[in-house]
Amino acid sequence: MAFQGADGNIYTIHPDGGQLRPLTQDANLLDEESARVYGWPTWSPDGERVAFIATHREGQRVKHSLINLRLENSQRVETFSSTDSRPFYLYWSPNGSYISFLTQESDDVSLRLARAGSVVARRLERGSPFYFDWAPDSSALLMHVSGERLAVAKVEGQLEALSDQPGLFAAPAWSRDGRHLLYVTEEKDGRSDLVLAPAPGGQGGEPIRLLRFQGAIAFQWAPVGDQVAYIVTNDPDLGTFGPLWLLDVESGQKTQFTTDNPLAFFWSPDGRKIAYLVPELTTTRANPLSQSQVGLRLGLWVVEVESGERKWLAAFVPSRELLDMLPFFDQYAHSVSFWSPDSRQIVFAGRGEVGGVGVWVVDSENGQRHQIASGPLGVWSWR
Repeated sequence: MAFQGADGNIYTIHPDGGQLRPLTQDANLLDEESARVYGWPTWSPDGERVAFIATHREGQRVKHSLINLRLENSQRVETFSSTDSRPFYLYWSPNGSYISFLTQESDDVSLRLARAGSVVARRLERGSPFYFDWAPDSSALLMHVSGERLAVAKVEGQLEALSDQPGLFAAPAWSRDGRHLLYVTEEKDGRSDLVLAPAPGGQGGEPIRLLRFQGAIAFQWAPVGDQVAYIVTNDPDLGTFGPLWLLDVESGQKTQFTTDNPLAFFWSPDGRKIAYLVPELTTTRANPLSQSQVGLRLGLWVVEVESGERKWLAAFVPSRELLDMLPFFDQYAHSVSFWSPDSRQIVFAGRGEVGGVGVWVVDSENGQRHQIASGPLGVWSWR
């Protein structure tokens, strides 16, 4: 796995805490005039590259860069660099040929794209907020922009707008076979529909309404099978959702997994389990994500999809980096994995029973957990 160390450098490490390898060694957190820090490591699908963000203060100027590193020979490429635009989200294409990323501009957000190993990045689209998903064949991206429009952008640059008016949701999703798009539309009665629509240029048939609901929704396709996990809220301003549900796309059957309200959830790679986070210390009707890091304690749970059996694994105070990800967990679920490739272990970052903020690994079957490093963020390789 890769993690951001407490010293501001990026490392890879084995889940037992061995084979520590620094990918950067020049972070400097102490000198305000020339501070340098690295963060947000993101694995390529083949596990051969790690991309991350560098921030370097040079007097009054702050330089933001996207670094692409090949693990085999430690070759580093600065794919993007700017003092005006700040990269903050990275997402590899499924075939690893491209790295897409979002940059914060002075008044907007841009989606940019670069070939792996390239020093040239181009802008595809802009708007805020910005959510997107790669097509399985890496030929295009499905975009939900500014909460107002849906579109598909080819990597060559052609843009096709979709006619549907988006409802209250964040990250759209492409089906694994590339034939369908999953997103939310706003209906005339004020409610919203979760829609399975044919992908542009495909043979996907007519759009299908999978679910009608009131409020906002977050959803994720199962890694295998035609199932969608989702959570809905009737109060989008509250910052939390309702119970976790499973929808069978073929039959339309819905299964409720939880009675409590997760802040986020993540499928295991084999599709047999779902990990989810529940606030354990909140004030009634308060937005849990607005609480201070000290005041928010999360419970990590796992549910077995087939049986519905739930298991508590750990309680921890999340790191600031993890806390920042949670409101956008459905987008981050596209680009990073907190599950081990064999679907056995989960990595999380925060303050556990003892010590400072660290990177922890917990076994989803027996609940055994241990800290493997100090730092605010850890992510697993896809392989």
